[in-house]
Amino acid sequence: MPPPRVDRPPRDRDGRARHRRERDAYRFVELVPGTRLAVCDGLATASGALLAGAVAGFLLLLGAALVGAEVLPSWEHEADEAVRTTVGWWVLTLLVAVLAVVPLRAATTLAVASALTAADRPRTDVPPLPLRRRVAGSNPPGAVAGLAWTVLAVAVVAGAVVAPLAMGPGDAERAPTVVVSAVVGAAAVVGLVALRALRSRWTAARDAVRSTWGPNEVRAAEAAERRRRAALPRTAPAAEARREVRSGSSVRRRDRVTTALGVAGGVGFVLFLVGVTMRHPRRRGPDAHYGPVGETAIDVLVGAGGALLGAALLAGALWFVLPNRRRARQRREALARLRSPDPGPPPADDVVRELLSPWSGGAAGAIGVLAVTGLVAPSVLAGVRGEGVALVAPGAPYGPVGVVLLVAAVAAAAVLVDDVGRSARRRARVRARWHVGDATG
Repeated sequence: MPPPRVDRPPRDRDGRARHRRERDAYRFVELVPGTRLAVCDGLATASGALLAGAVAGFLLLLGAALVGAEVLPSWEHEADEAVRTTVGWWVLTLLVAVLAVVPLRAATTLAVASALTAADRPRTDVPPLPLRRRVAGSNPPGAVAGLAWTVLAVAVVAGAVVAPLAMGPGDAERAPTVVVSAVVGAAAVVGLVALRALRSRWTAARDAVRSTWGPNEVRAAEAAERRRRAALPRTAPAAEARREVRSGSSVRRRDRVTTALGVAGGVGFVLFLVGVTMRHPRRRGPDAHYGPVGETAIDVLVGAGGALLGAALLAGALWFVLPNRRRARQRREALARLRSPDPGPPPADDVVRELLSPWSGGAAGAIGVLAVTGLVAPSVLAGVRGEGVALVAPGAPYGPVGVVLLVAAVAAAAVLVDDVGRSARRRARVRARWHVGDATG
């Protein structure tokens, strides 16, 4: 005979019901930024794109200095002079970009942590993985302190070593160098002193985010999102299986093409570099000659390596840059369903990852414009002064080109600032409609 059922007291039943309600309330919620955070994040992304373009351009400048004599032997002197007079502009561009990137990224991360720890955000609204990783893996005071120490060291070297020892008493640039170095060094010292309070604030905000949304809260949100996702309408099993097969084959095909392009480009670069080094072993010395057979072999190495490298770069651009029509169509359909009252079943996983990406298509184009601006801006600045590329191509309208670049960069930065909030609201709608869990873009 079974034992008699013992009724639970009302207090116990109320506690279990409250626990179920709290468990079901957990979810992943995006952070929709305010004006200050949107401006900082957009400008940080813009300055990072400029820095990436400037670094790529500087590497291209070094490559042109190394192999320019082989490609254009008749312009060797002009190419060397153009490289020499452009290096200073590249260094200035890189310096300005770094001085903008580090403080803006630090301010953005601090604003993210402050917004997450605001009093009006419930504990059940778990931040997605990119936000938690950004706060947990960053150290804004340390980054700013490193920049301040670097600036202080450069100021001390310039004002206390270069100006007194490398410049004469009658040099017109000696006194301005000392004054500017003193002002910059004093500003760096003031910044280092102010960072003490900022470091304590950052530690408190980071610890609050870690303690509020730890592994238990993440698991609870994942479980609640799975239950909500299971209640959504599903696609037919056969169609879903075909979609998974297509997604897996697409990933494998992309990996194979990426590997093939990387190997082809690397082999082409090595062949080209070997041929150039054999023909021109010394920078200022005469070319080496190997007889008819050796010269033909070197021509084959240089030509085949250059052709292979160029073909790999072109194929990579076509493969990675040009839009995929099927993916673009799926993205448009998913956005249309997201705006409709009845969203239906969730789209494919790769489409969801695209919808959760930090930038939209317009923002990606703006990042490309800023990267190109950083790539060519130092050469244009040198051309305006009659240096650099102006020695090789005199008469070009470097001034109007510089104005166009400035306008394009400002417009691209404005697009990025506007896209920060727009993309965050799109990601929030995707998570609220389809309950994608802790997925990232």
